[in-house]
Amino acid sequence: VFHSENDTMTDSDGSKALYAGASSVDKTLRLVNHMWHILPKEPGNDKVLAEIIGWFDTRLKPRPPSETDVDMSGAASDSDGVGAAEADS
Repeated sequence: VFHSENDTMTDSDGSKALYAGASSVDKTLRLVNHMWHILPKEPGNDKVLAEIIGWFDTRLKPRPPSETDVDMSGAASDSDGVGAAEADS
């Protein structure tokens, strides 16, 4: 949870309560004081966005593909004959 303590539109106490009430043990509360309300659009947002991306990157590890994964590339698979061209004899 990111929140600016300088935010005049919403109180940072709400974000603090959200953090405290969240049952997850994997959570982070980040209070900033150099920004206002729309953190991703304000000057200095590159640091905030980099911190958010870093938080996700440490938690979203790539996993090896499994047989039950769906191919979303749009390429036809011929392993089961679906999409495979049949040769005329």
